[in-house]
Amino acid sequence: MDFRDERVEPTIRREPPPVTLEQDHASAPGVPAVPGAPVDLAAKVEQLEQGITSRTVIGQAQGILIERHKVTADGAFALLVRSSSVTNRKLYDVAAELVLTGELPGPR
Repeated sequence: MDFRDERVEPTIRREPPPVTLEQDHASAPGVPAVPGAPVDLAAKVEQLEQGITSRTVIGQAQGILIERHKVTADGAFALLVRSSSVTNRKLYDVAAELVLTGELPGPR
């Protein structure tokens, strides 16, 4: 049997097209799901500003807990998460109360 006579069609491996910024962030608020559609920049800026503010307040709360309880940053974050879960409040709200009052919210 001579294998040289067999014709083998080459398979062409095609790479998927690159993902555009709009497709990559399609699930983000303010970013359209349709590629090429205009982006609501004002909404995106507001979302980013809120994120920065939230992160700052949570970081301040972590600092308070680190100093007060002599725990690591991860330990302080775990305390915030636990308080958030026990009080059924958002993590940011728990952190903000701690920063304002100096007290970690507990069950009411």
